[in-house]
Amino acid sequence: MMKSFDKFGYEIVNNYVKEFFSSVVKVCKFYAPDFFPEKEYKNLWTDPKFSQNLIDLRNKERKKFASIYDTLLKSNLLHIFCYKNKLDNLASKFLKVKKDEISVRNLTLRMDVPDDKKNIYGWHQDSAYDNFNLDPKNGIVLWTPLINTNKRNGTLQVMPGSHVEDNCCYLKKTGGKFGSKQILVEKKYLDKYKSKSVEVKKNSCLVSLANLFHASGFNSSKQVRFVFIVRFNKILSKDFIH
Repeated sequence: MMKSFDKFGYEIVNNYVKEFFSSVVKVCKFYAPDFFPEKEYKNLWTDPKFSQNLIDLRNKERKKFASIYDTLLKSNLLHIFCYKNKLDNLASKFLKVKKDEISVRNLTLRMDVPDDKKNIYGWHQDSAYDNFNLDPKNGIVLWTPLINTNKRNGTLQVMPGSHVEDNCCYLKKTGGKFGSKQILVEKKYLDKYKSKSVEVKKNSCLVSLANLFHASGFNSSKQVRFVFIVRFNKILSKDFIH
C-alpha cells in the first residue's frame, strides 16, 4: 500500500467495504413505492429490476428521484456506512496522520443512470473546490464503487502523476443560460499527462490525492452505476483554513 500512491497520486484498495443496499432501497420505497414493488432484489446493486426501477423513476418523476438523492445526502446512513467500514482509518493511513487529526466531508452516493450527459464533469481537481487546506496534497478522496466499474459503465478517468501540480483550474459555465459552473484544469496542464480509465472492482476504494486530475466517465451501459464518495482533509496542519 502507498508505493504507487506517491508516484501516481492514487491507489486501489480491493474488497474494503460491506454493503448497505437494503437501507437505500428503504428510502426509494418511501418516496416512490409504485416504482419499487419488488419485495427484494437478489442481485443487490446489479439487480436489473432495481436499476430499471431507478431509470424509470428518473425519466418519469425527476422530483422524486431528486428527493431520494438529496435525502441520502442528508441522512445518517452514509455516515454509518463510512465509519462501519472504517474509511476514516484508511484515510488516516494515506494522509499519514492519526484519525482524530482529519475532517470528513461531502459524503455522497452517486447514482448515474445510462446515457446521462448532463452530469458528466470535465477534468478537474477536487482541491480547487474544498477550501480546507492551502496545500492540496493534504486532502484525499475515496471513490468506492458498489458495482464493478469499467469504461462502458463510466469508471473514473485519471491522469497519473498529475498530483504534483498545485491547483491550476479556471471557472467555466456549461449548458447555456441555465447551465452549471465547473472549475476545470487548464489545457496547458492537461497536455502534460496521459489519461487512463481505471477499472475498479465493487466494494473497493480508489484513494486519490485531492489535486489529482480526474474526470467523470460516461455510462453507456444499460444499468445504473452506484459509487460512494467521501473526502478527508488534515485539520491539525498549518495550511488548514480554519
